[in-house]
Amino acid sequence: ILNTTNGGLSWHVQQNLPVTQKPLLDIAFKDAQEGIAVGAYGMFYRTLDGGMSWHQEFHTSLLAQEDLNYLEDLRQEDEQAYLDERASILPHFNRVFVDGRTTYLIGELGLLAKSNDFGRSWQRFDEIYQGSFFDLVRTQQGNLLAVGLRGNVYRSLTNGVDWQQSETDVTALLNSVVLAGDASLFVLGNNGVILTSTDDGKSFTKRIQPDGKALLAGVTFNGQLVLASEV
Repeated sequence: ILNTTNGGLSWHVQQNLPVTQKPLLDIAFKDAQEGIAVGAYGMFYRTLDGGMSWHQEFHTSLLAQEDLNYLEDLRQEDEQAYLDERASILPHFNRVFVDGRTTYLIGELGLLAKSNDFGRSWQRFDEIYQGSFFDLVRTQQGNLLAVGLRGNVYRSLTNGVDWQQSETDVTALLNSVVLAGDASLFVLGNNGVILTSTDDGKSFTKRIQPDGKALLAGVTFNGQLVLASEV
């Protein structure tokens, strides 16, 4: 985990744990002091002092009931095996999104969850598909949009209670969503895919970058879309 206090001109390490051999994939702060970082195999760290120190958490509320039962049986039989299994039983956490008082978490195996106490407890949504999600945003019209594997885009008008699939006409992995202006949004994906919607994610037009490189993230700046891609 890296920190900058001068707008990115220089950075210093707040946490470095190479022995875990697992990547952290996203980070979010609710204020200047408290933040959470999430990653592969359910890695979850929290800071209460602006990142000066981080402590790890394990959230059983993000496990399916059968996994909870399995862990409890294993704990009673073999404590070390229980600890080893617990370190990898959770899915990858790909993105954490703070939306006012609600925090959303998305990830592998169709994981969609929300928290009203900044990640201390979680409520999983009903599974809407079994693939991974890689980004979640609240659109300009106030709805939720989630994107993931094989061109999958899902939209919720009810804060995640119900979801409808949007047709994209692509099978590429979709990495992120960029909001632009009052009505436009872009979905960026592998194989140079850029999807554009002007109706709140109900439908999309497709454009493919000629070099075919994966588009990983983007921002709008001075009326232009600025993208980050693979090398």
